[in-house]
Amino acid sequence: CGDLRDRLRNPLSVDESLYYLRAIAEALRVIHVFGILHRDLKPANVMLREDNSPVLIDFGLARRSMDDAGTTGVGQVLGSPYYISPEQSQGQRVDARTDLYSLGVMFYEMLTGQRPYSGKSALDIMEQHANAPVPRLLDGVALQQALVDRLMAKRLSERYASADELLADLAPLV
Repeated sequence: CGDLRDRLRNPLSVDESLYYLRAIAEALRVIHVFGILHRDLKPANVMLREDNSPVLIDFGLARRSMDDAGTTGVGQVLGSPYYISPEQSQGQRVDARTDLYSLGVMFYEMLTGQRPYSGKSALDIMEQHANAPVPRLLDGVALQQALVDRLMAKRLSERYASADELLADLAPLV
């Protein structure tokens, strides 16, 4: 039934956004348990079933988190600039928090209808992911700011450490 990118062409309610956030977090929890990092999470890589449940696809950039080669390679950055984590955009070691950052970017887009950062080039956008403040939500969805802030925290130590941690915070909301 298409992908989340297509679904985002129409506004989502807060409840729908929270539904997708939770469902994608559950999918990430499963792959992370098996030591797999997606590393290219974006709306186009989330297919929707007939019952509207999401399925992660395109594991072309996926990597086992236990690999010694925790980075992509010197000077090599892979992933979509609109959804890339600060550490991935800088070619640093990545872990589950990288996928959670990308999920936070998607959640922001679900709530607002736009991506949090834009620019004239991929480098401009990646620079904003690394250094610009987490954007503020407008009044109608501002209650979700704490989730966005924690998902998109620039410092790894301030971000959700695991999908389980995020799911625990979502339990009372959905």
